[in-house]
Amino acid sequence: MADTILALTPLGQALKAKIERGDGTLPLEITRIVSAAGSSPYPAFLTELVDPKLEFTITQTESEEGLTNITAILTNIGNPAAGIPPLAEGYPLKQAGVFAVDPDLGEILYKISQFDNPIPIPAASERIWTYEPTFGVKTDNAETVIIRMNPSGLATLAQVRNEIGDALGDIVDTQLPALASGVGNAQKAANDAMTAAGNAQNTANSAQSTANTANANANAAVPKSDIGAATGGTLPIARGGTGGASAQAAVQNLFNASKTTAPYVAVFDAGFANPGNITGQAFRNAIGLGNTVGVLPVANGGTNAADAAGARAQLGITPANIGALPIAGGNMTGQLVAQDTTDMTKCVRNIQFSTTDLTAGSSALANGVAYFVYE
Repeated sequence: MADTILALTPLGQALKAKIERGDGTLPLEITRIVSAAGSSPYPAFLTELVDPKLEFTITQTESEEGLTNITAILTNIGNPAAGIPPLAEGYPLKQAGVFAVDPDLGEILYKISQFDNPIPIPAASERIWTYEPTFGVKTDNAETVIIRMNPSGLATLAQVRNEIGDALGDIVDTQLPALASGVGNAQKAANDAMTAAGNAQNTANSAQSTANTANANANAAVPKSDIGAATGGTLPIARGGTGGASAQAAVQNLFNASKTTAPYVAVFDAGFANPGNITGQAFRNAIGLGNTVGVLPVANGGTNAADAAGARAQLGITPANIGALPIAGGNMTGQLVAQDTTDMTKCVRNIQFSTTDLTAGSSALANGVAYFVYE
């Protein structure tokens, strides 16, 4: 903890001047030391503490070469001998003031300390707290130094420590047994809960063991040869199987078992539930291919025939209506262009007539063209 200031007040300086002028004829009488919860931007000019609180208990003094050291203790447990109750509400220790007697003014604030970092003092109900500083007071030219210690109002250091011991004893005698009892009760409750949990686990394990035994007995009672050995290893529909060794065979068997006549097509509703079947003819009619069986009618996009000749007949396809020459031949009204090839065997040739002679090796002529020059 650092002191912001440790100095005589204006009244303290005036008293010090009076003592010095008295040249050893005036005493310096210290009356009390008080703590305070307030602070001031100009503590050296104060004549009173800001928000005074508890008084320090002066426990020891020692004077040497013009300096008197005053040891004091500040505690939150109070002073029963002086009728001072324990501190009910904590506060920050920001100032400490030494009070003295001025022969003309009476008791004055003689010296002040203001702390840079306040010390938090807790209430007595929170925890026991003590603070034991030493205050130095210069006593040059003073006839005597008087430290006022009222036996009925101030306690010795040993008395304060006894009070602390008594407070700790009260805690040990009253609060610790209750705390220990509470801890013991909590431990017993925890042990009881663990025992109950163990019993419940044992009961559950026993029930599971009984269920496992019942399942094993039930499985042993099923005749294995009756499940599928006589059917080549597949489980029949009559015993809850599909009778098939593959997915396709299983589906086919299940739908065959549900129909009365063939062929049928499996159908489901929008949620793939309520399976059923319809005939192939009804299915074709449902998808627009006609309410028929066998070949697909022309009216539904088919040829109404089972072979090419029948299909051409049903569709009315002839060489004439598709612009083709019959095999027996006929008159062509358009231009016939032969294949451009060098193969001179049986084929149709392009023939060109002209009055212009050709020059061997230089005149261009397409492959397979027969060129005739006439006059």
